[in-house]
Amino acid sequence: MKHTKIKILYYVPEFSASSSGILHSQVLTPASFLLKNGYDCHFMGSEPTDEMAATMTQKIQQLYQLPATILPQKRKNSSSWDFYIFSRKMLSIAKKQILQIKPDIVYTRNIYNVKALNKIAKKNNAILVFDVRGVVAQESRLKHGLSIKYYFILYKELTAIKTAERISCVSYNLKKWIEDKTARTDAFVIPSCVDTEKFIFNPESRKIIRKKFNIADTKIVFCYSGGLSKWQKIESIISLFEKIAQKLSNSSFLFLTPAKNQLKQIIENSKLPLTKCTITSCDHNDIPAYLSSADLGIIMRDNTIINNVASPVKIGELLACGLPLILTDGIGDYSQKLSKAGIGILINESQNPSEQVLKFIRNYDFKELKFRAIKFAEENISWNSQLEKMKQLFNI
Repeated sequence: MKHTKIKILYYVPEFSASSSGILHSQVLTPASFLLKNGYDCHFMGSEPTDEMAATMTQKIQQLYQLPATILPQKRKNSSSWDFYIFSRKMLSIAKKQILQIKPDIVYTRNIYNVKALNKIAKKNNAILVFDVRGVVAQESRLKHGLSIKYYFILYKELTAIKTAERISCVSYNLKKWIEDKTARTDAFVIPSCVDTEKFIFNPESRKIIRKKFNIADTKIVFCYSGGLSKWQKIESIISLFEKIAQKLSNSSFLFLTPAKNQLKQIIENSKLPLTKCTITSCDHNDIPAYLSSADLGIIMRDNTIINNVASPVKIGELLACGLPLILTDGIGDYSQKLSKAGIGILINESQNPSEQVLKFIRNYDFKELKFRAIKFAEENISWNSQLEKMKQLFNI
């Protein structure tokens, strides 16, 4: 007898569940959310070893209540070509398991999987959903310039968008890019959302974290949460913090990053006093507690096509924990939207950004802005706010 619930297979082997925050926030969390809303969701992924695969199968089931199939398969390196080979090999290995699961919907976000997955889905009366997260070829072009690799990735990317039976994307800017490149107009726009049951402002956590790091209640804490990749503009953020530290005596700076030692060296070589900084890392589940201890968040990006179409998960996490944002122009749909909503400041980097931030702070009603930031997250970028769109996307 056919199952009565719609069964969705999240096939995402390209991220390791043991180390990828992206997988947890962008795949496992929404899959768990849909599971709670009446869908039958299953996750299929990979880990480098048999032992890690067994461990993460149990962990995913415990944390998310998701049945999971984790296949042991190690990538040789991080090159685009190796990723292509890995994706094809994984699909060959996983094909039998996919047939056994018998999903109604197969979800993927990997441009190299789409054509073959679409055939498997159709053969089994299932629908393939391709989740477009960004412009992959442009990311390659930024790193390596115009090359054969760029044109190969662009071909695979556009073919995937044209081939998939259904597509979703993370911003209206990305939807416009898809329309311009493929003439396809039916993409569902579902931003990178946040679990507002986990990411909440907790006044008790604020006290505990501030006490742990000896941060006085009177301090205004600026928070950066993320890695140190070039596109995250950490040097620009530190430069801005330097100037704020000089002019705002009660300022303090919290850095949540997995690259603690590297960041400490960067700050030591800057004019930002290390005594004003707290540099730490934490488990993904503990991030809300640390964000609750801060007062403002910051995200800076270059105004490029890659960032114009993006939907950073960090924006939802920061807002849901009550942090208004310092932003640069060109960050997905958010730069203008948050500024107009009054829960962020859109800084002009060419016109003394520290003065713009300080002016914003002088008019800062902490309680009011915290309330508005949380409300915006709940109404616009929580999974609950996107449930109806998700139902349309995963309908059969």
